[in-house]
Amino acid sequence: MRTIYKETLELRHETQIKQLPDKAKVVKVNIQNGNICFWFDCDSNEPLVHRCFEVRGTGHEVTENSIYVGTCQTTNGFFVWHVFEV
Repeated sequence: MRTIYKETLELRHETQIKQLPDKAKVVKVNIQNGNICFWFDCDSNEPLVHRCFEVRGTGHEVTENSIYVGTCQTTNGFFVWHVFEV
């Protein structure tokens, strides 16, 4: 069944592993209730696989060969965070 789900990422400079259905596609990155979240479109019947994500601030080093997923801003607009899949 095709579904949209949400995962939350922590604001830390480490790789974060999330279990997503195979072939899930990230469609949105945003701040919700002060947390960095991403929403993904998937077939919920697909087996779960481990996928690795990183959060980086503007001007911070990005892991080589990582894939850009999306950008979000804190509610005051002071900080901008970028999410990458590793």
